[in-house]
Amino acid sequence: MAQQGQTYTWLGREWADEELQHQTFATFDWTRQPKAFDLARQFALNPSGVLALYGSYGLGKTHLLAAIANARNDAGDCCLFASAVTLFDAIQQRIRRDEDYSGLLRRAITTPLLLLDDVDKPKPSEFRQEMYYQIIDGRSKAGRLLVISFNCMRKRTGFQMLLFFSLWEFIQRSFRSGWDIAR
Repeated sequence: MAQQGQTYTWLGREWADEELQHQTFATFDWTRQPKAFDLARQFALNPSGVLALYGSYGLGKTHLLAAIANARNDAGDCCLFASAVTLFDAIQQRIRRDEDYSGLLRRAITTPLLLLDDVDKPKPSEFRQEMYYQIIDGRSKAGRLLVISFNCMRKRTGFQMLLFFSLWEFIQRSFRSGWDIAR
């Protein structure tokens, strides 16, 4: 299980974005995205199921994910935050070094709350799709909380769209209730 204080460092110090510790609901301009702000704040106060935030670049999705993580940490809960790109970079680094990466997957699956930012940004591959499947399936079976963000689907190749929508459908099937989406 994740330990409090490792929210942003669980992939390793070299992957940490500790500036996110300072992102709160108080530092977010809620007038830019009032629906997303309200859903994120409600989730932080009473977490259940899955919360998905989506929209164009620069709208504050990462800030809101970090604000949720920080609010849950303040409440004494354990959670893990990662950019999907960083998660896959950390896994690939371990593979290149001939190191075991299963511990990262296990932590992503077993932490009470996982926040994955920009799930649509990693370059699509069958390996990444399998990693997403393992994480989402494991979390779904255990009824663990998940918060994800992704950008709009403009400028995506056909393969990227197919891969993303197969992931999206799997998330929706896996978490049949407690599903909030904010744009």
